[in-house]
Amino acid sequence: MATANRSLGEAWKVYNSACKSIEAAVVLEENHGSVQEALKHYKTAITALDRALTSPAVKGSNSQDMIEVRSKMKKYRDLAAERCVVLTKPQTSSAPVTTRKILPPAAQRSNSEAKSTAFEKLKKYDQALVGKILDDVLTDCSQVSFDDIAGNEEVKEHLRETVIYPAVRPELFTGLRSPVRGILLFGPPGNGKTMLAKAVATESKCVFLNISAASILSKWVGDSERYVKVLFAVARALEPAIIFLDEVDALLIARKEDSNNVGRRVLTQFLTEVDGAASGEERILVLGATNRPQELDDAALRRFPKRLLVPMPDLDARAQLLTILLHNQPDITLSASEINRVAQVTDGYSASDLTQLAKDAALGPIRELKPGQLQKIPKSALRPVRLKDFTDSLQRIRPSLNNQSLQSYTKWNNSFGEGRSTGTAGAGSLSFLSKLFS
Repeated sequence: MATANRSLGEAWKVYNSACKSIEAAVVLEENHGSVQEALKHYKTAITALDRALTSPAVKGSNSQDMIEVRSKMKKYRDLAAERCVVLTKPQTSSAPVTTRKILPPAAQRSNSEAKSTAFEKLKKYDQALVGKILDDVLTDCSQVSFDDIAGNEEVKEHLRETVIYPAVRPELFTGLRSPVRGILLFGPPGNGKTMLAKAVATESKCVFLNISAASILSKWVGDSERYVKVLFAVARALEPAIIFLDEVDALLIARKEDSNNVGRRVLTQFLTEVDGAASGEERILVLGATNRPQELDDAALRRFPKRLLVPMPDLDARAQLLTILLHNQPDITLSASEINRVAQVTDGYSASDLTQLAKDAALGPIRELKPGQLQKIPKSALRPVRLKDFTDSLQRIRPSLNNQSLQSYTKWNNSFGEGRSTGTAGAGSLSFLSKLFS
């Protein structure tokens, strides 16, 4: 395992070095017209890639990670060779440079490349634990964006302001504009907190480390704290990075007299690591998600200065979500007005409730079939899903949350979140501020 990781790391090192040579050649050729100097860089890249591609470690490995780097090496070796041919023919020297457009941006590393980088930078750490963390938590979320998420426009805007804009233009966000290092997404379950976290990673071009309590908590003394310590080391090696703590309340629960020792140790180690990340220059964001914010430890809560309520979908969001769910479903014939009618009668349904409703309604045509018909009927002969299927499903699929539960989130948000607007202390502070700036 260690030898394979070392070989993979060396292969990525050669590939990255070759890409830098090709990029330098493109700059020389495109910006300075230095054809001969550009040729030298292209040939340097070709020589290095040829040597790596014929080495036993690269040529003989069938691991998925090595297959990926081998494919990339071949691709860019051929591109460099093609440019050499073009540049040695004067009549075609004005051919457009295409290499620049397809060189992989550093911020859009594949998981395989990220693993290689981490192993290379974290040699002093337990390599088995580094590998376990990378296998457990390194998540590809490149296919998720804000456009895939219905509603939550206010939350999205907060996340753009505090995460995405600073990542895109870090030089503008210094001093008092320095971005926060901890954000808490809280609210009723089933409304897209995890999707929002993944979309933030995509939009900000950050590595996404997805953690659950099960990944960290261990019965062996010291294992959980060691896991947290190495986790943050991995994030530093792969920065810019987002550490996403799903169900963060299970990890950072309020300390009580009867709290178990493992929970206390994990909480203490977590607070230490977050403080270290916040005081340095590392581009690491800790993003937590919870359905039970009131159970978080006070000290842990202070490490999440930005606390955003992810609410139940409103009418527009429900209509948008239903439209997304029914998109590319040729056997569902609901019109826009019918979708709006369903949205109007599903007040109190979470995003996951609406998904279950759509799934149940899609079974409407199947339920009408007699036992012997299911085996014989062609798919094209099934009737389309109609509005009546949704109205029937509304009798079976009910909201999963009651009003009392929903009100508890509003109350907590008013006291501790971005929506704080009530309560004695909050009202007093707002009154004081209004007088101060009047």
